[in-house]
Amino acid sequence: MGSPRTRHRPIRPRGPGRVIACSLVSLLVVASSSFADGATTSPATAGHGRCPTTVDVDAFASPEELRDLTAEFNRFGLRSPASDQHEASIDWLARELDRVRHLRIEWDEYEIDRWQPTTEASGRTPGRDLAAAGVLTVVDNGSEQEIPVIGAVPFTLPTTEDGMSGPLTYIPADQPITEANAAGRVVIRELPHVAIPYPTLRSLGHHVTDDVPAEGAFDRPYARALDSVLIDAGKAHAAGVVMVWDAPTDQLRGYWDPHTGTRFHVPGVYVGIDQLAALQELAAAGTTGQVVVRAE
Repeated sequence: MGSPRTRHRPIRPRGPGRVIACSLVSLLVVASSSFADGATTSPATAGHGRCPTTVDVDAFASPEELRDLTAEFNRFGLRSPASDQHEASIDWLARELDRVRHLRIEWDEYEIDRWQPTTEASGRTPGRDLAAAGVLTVVDNGSEQEIPVIGAVPFTLPTTEDGMSGPLTYIPADQPITEANAAGRVVIRELPHVAIPYPTLRSLGHHVTDDVPAEGAFDRPYARALDSVLIDAGKAHAAGVVMVWDAPTDQLRGYWDPHTGTRFHVPGVYVGIDQLAALQELAAAGTTGQVVVRAE
């Protein structure tokens, strides 16, 4: 790992395995709305060259502006860490932040062990295609059948086009993945819910909008324990992992998670809940599965 170097102006280092992180990303929505035209959100700080300390709802970006910004940011395609598309998106972010008065932009540069899919995106979409980087094939009664997938699981083990094969086995989320039940097998695993109570979010937030519920729980995919499933499967010498989301496959195409950067020792693909029943039936019949991860 390289030592981080701080720079005070945008710099685009070349070569693989290098990523630049820009500070103050949370100001993006403000940079493209209120501050850009001279508005200030705190009378106490007006004219003193300091960032506001409170949120002025009337000066904040509208839902329409936020949707437009998100759409513009997504036009970069897959922003896998240290990819060309990632660097291009950070340059765009720096230009937006440069419009904020009294804001100094600093750059931290890191050398990382990069993982990215090798499949190019189709059509006019730039960069790589995570969805096309994952393949799941089953051999049923002597014939091969490709199962629709969400995509490859980031940072899992790249394979050749022959992939890694083994008997399909379904291991419920409440049972541990061990060498006894997973070695040499393609493990099917549902991802359990992990939710954060809304009162907890309210206690942590500096500003809470009126639409945040006072009861219930905040349930989002990125809160779930993905790393532990892949680490356990790798330690158990599984041939591959099929991780099942509780949403349809076509709604999650190309989903990127986990974000920890941990390099896993097992290839993995994501599928949606619409594939679970068929995969469980195939596993019960002793069907062979093959997992391909097209990545480098």
